[in-house]
Amino acid sequence: MANFLYAFGSTLLSLAYTFDLASQGLGTVLGFYLAEFILLGAIVMPILFYLYEKIDRQKWGLLISLIAFCPIIFLPFLENHLVVKSILYSLALSTYWTMFHIYMTKNANYDNKGNDLSVALNTVALGALAGVGLITILAQYGVSFHHISLFGSLFFFLGIYLLNRFEAHAKRLNVAA
Repeated sequence: MANFLYAFGSTLLSLAYTFDLASQGLGTVLGFYLAEFILLGAIVMPILFYLYEKIDRQKWGLLISLIAFCPIIFLPFLENHLVVKSILYSLALSTYWTMFHIYMTKNANYDNKGNDLSVALNTVALGALAGVGLITILAQYGVSFHHISLFGSLFFFLGIYLLNRFEAHAKRLNVAA
């Protein structure tokens, strides 16, 4: 369920950004996604992986939750700040994908890893499909970027929060076993 909620919210965010950038020139759109890609893959995720190994898991989970919550706090004030939007977007995406890779590696049943991965990826795909459907409807009715992105951010944060709760629960189960 957490993967579904994350993917649903992430798709709303992604398409809201895409629609928001539609009136910009190609250079602006390229700059937005290039900054997002560099921050996500080359800077933020490696730092989050490193911190996962170096700091207490509760502190790491709190850090991830705070980063994922940033778009909800700042997006209403960023009407024309594409660089800051790109930074927030890449920070938010990096929280989920870092958690996804860590938790799938740690918690997938070795004998059934293919099935576990398949279920996780299918829930991501279903969430993305539901997000595309909803944003299509919302765009038809002229719902603003800010409303869609805030709505997406809330679902995104809920997915991150549930993944953190799942990890805490899985850790308690492993300690009890």
